[in-house]
Parts: sequence; C-alpha cells; structure tokens
Amino acid sequence: MDFVRSLPAHAHQPNLLLAAMHERVLQGLEPDLSHFYSGEKTGDAGHLFVKAVIGSRESLEPILATRFIQTNEIGRVAIIAPALASISNQENLTLIDVGTSAGLTLRLCDCLIDYGSRRTLGPHDSKVRVRSEVLSGHPPLRSVPISGRIGIDRHILNPSNSGDARWVNGR
Repeated sequence: MDFVRSLPAHAHQPNLLLAAMHERVLQGLEPDLSHFYSGEKTGDAGHLFVKAVIGSRESLEPILATRFIQTNEIGRVAIIAPALASISNQENLTLIDVGTSAGLTLRLCDCLIDYGSRRTLGPHDSKVRVRSEVLSGHPPLRSVPISGRIGIDRHILNPSNSGDARWVNGR
C-alpha cells in the first residue's frame, strides 16, 4: 500500500495495479502468475501477486505513473441509442462523447444491441454485442443516422502502438 500511495493520485485505483500486472504477465515477465491468469492453475494467487508487485516495483512505477484506466463501457450504447432516437428528428446529427468510452460508443451503429423481448437494434453480423432489458416503458428502438462523430479523451491511446493496443485489449 505504501508503494501505491507513493504514486500519482490517478494510480490509486486498484484496477490500474491489476492492469499493470496483467501487462507484465502478457509480456512474459511474471511466469508464476501467468499460470493463474491463463486458468492453468486455480486457487489463491494473492501471495504471488503481492510478491510480484513488490519484486517489480521499479518497472511497475512508470507504468502506473503514465497509464490510465480505459474502461470502454460499451454497455452504455443500450441507453444512448434510444436516447438519441427520442431527441433526434435531424439528418445531420453529430455525436460527441467524452472520456474513455468515446472510442466504442461513437460507433454504436456498428453494435448489435439485444433488448430481449423488445427486439434487437444494429447489424446482426456485428462482433460487438450488448445485452440489455427494457424494464418498463416503450423507448424508441430505431437506428439514428449519425453524420459526425467527435471523441474527446485526455489520454488518447494509439491502436497502432503495440503497447497501447495490448493495454486496451488485454492480450
């Protein structure tokens, strides 16, 4: 905990430390933990995790100081799509999304959103699938043409950079 507290405030989130250790596992730098991450071993890996964090403190510090959490909550499209349909009667709609989800939610028209018994929205061959359920009411479930997309993120990642791509994709 002293190590984590010595880092910038944004690095005090537990999921950032977990992501940084996952990064090390993906790079082959934590072979003992890799057996747990891959599912080859089960049980309590907590002691190995703490040992690895303490042993790799020097190499973890720059990762934790410069990386940020990229949650990419794609599930948000299940709310955004009907919200846009309820306010839009325009053909020239520009979608502006702020934060780490912007990369995916800006492409909500490429997602298949399954609203359970209500219906689906989006291309049926989409690899991105979101399940949701309408609990009450009758939200408009129709595609809205989006002519412009603007994403704003203070910590933009470059998908052509292998380190950034691995950080986002986790593999």
